Amino acid sequence: MVTGTSELLLSFTTAYEHIPSYRRLRLFESLVNKLGQEDFLFAVLAMLATKYGMDRDVLVTMTALASNAEAQLQLTVSILKNIGHTGLTRLLMFL
Repeated sequence: MVTGTSELLLSFTTAYEHIPSYRRLRLFESLVNKLGQEDFLFAVLAMLATKYGMDRDVLVTMTALASNAEAQLQLTVSILKNIGHTGLTRLLMFL
């Protein structure tokens, strides 16, 4: 399912830096909620991390998105934080 929406997700993540900061979180929350947290939160977080690395604003947005997610999804995000950007990039290569 994520494969079919990859271009849509890519357009949002690429546009991240052009979205006014006060709108970013609500926009990405709406996107993830409409598409489904279980299937798309990880994809959005991974794409943001891959494109922007450890940019402070992006990390704040990603943390807020993860904080609003269900407990099981928060565990996934916690694991991603522990493996870091390099580990995440390697993981994405296998998907």
